[in-house]
Amino acid sequence: MSGNKREQRLQSIISYLKHHSGASIHEIATAMEMSDITTRRDLYELRDRNLIHYISGVAIYSPPLPPEHDPAQKPYKLCAEKQVNFDKKAKIGRLASTLLQPGDNIIIDTGSTTEQFAQQIPENMPMTALCYNVNIMNELVQRREIKLLSAGGTYHRNTQMFESPEGLELINRTRASKVFLSAAGVSEQLGITCVNQYEVPVKKAIIEASLSRILLVDSSKFDVIRPAFFAQLSVVDMIVTDDGISQCWIDLLCERNIQLHIAR
Repeated sequence: MSGNKREQRLQSIISYLKHHSGASIHEIATAMEMSDITTRRDLYELRDRNLIHYISGVAIYSPPLPPEHDPAQKPYKLCAEKQVNFDKKAKIGRLASTLLQPGDNIIIDTGSTTEQFAQQIPENMPMTALCYNVNIMNELVQRREIKLLSAGGTYHRNTQMFESPEGLELINRTRASKVFLSAAGVSEQLGITCVNQYEVPVKKAIIEASLSRILLVDSSKFDVIRPAFFAQLSVVDMIVTDDGISQCWIDLLCERNIQLHIAR
C-alpha cells in the first residue's frame, strides 16, 4: 500500500478517535473495515508520533501541545502548579470544606487543590486529620481543634510530599470517614492518574483506609491521562469540580452514580 493511502487511513483513525473520545482496537477495526492486526500497527504508529495515548488496547486522541504549554514536557512543581487555575481551585476548596462535619476523621491527599481545601477548613471545627505534605501541614497546624497525624519519610521537593514504608504503615493503621483526593488526570477509559509513580502506593492506601472517597479536581483535568494510574473512577463516591466541566462528563458521572458538586 502506498504511503499516501496509509496516511489517509491514519487520518481516518484520528478523526474517529476525535469524534468518539477514544475507542478499542476492535471498535476502530470494525469502523474502518480493517483487521485487528492492521489496526494495532496503525495505532502503534500514531502513538510513536505522540498523536494518541494507547494503553491496554484502548486508544485516545491526544494531540501534542507546544512545549511551553505541555505539562508533560516540564517537571511537575507544586509551587508553579498552585498558580494554574487558582480561582477555580479556591472555589473547589471552599465548596469541599462544606462537606465536613465536627468529629470527622479525614485524610488529605497531596496537591494544590487539596491545599485550597485545607485553607478553607473552619477554624474551630474539631476533627482528626492525616496528611503527608508540607503545604497541607502548614495550614492544619494553625487550627487548634484539629488533631494532626503526619506520615513522614523521604521528602519529594517537587510535590512537597513525604513518602516511606513507615508512612504507609501509619495510613494502613488509620481509618477515616472521608478522604479528599487529588489527581492530575481523569479518563473514562483509563481511570484516575497522577504524575509521579511514588504517589501511587500512598494514594491507594488512603483510598482503602477511607469510608467516603472525595475527588477534588478542576475541570482541566478531565480527559487527561498522566503516567501513574492509581484508581478506577468507580472507587470515587463524589467529585468536587468547577463549572468548566462538560455536559458529557456530567452525564457520565450521573450514569455511574458518582455524586457531583460544581463550584461556581
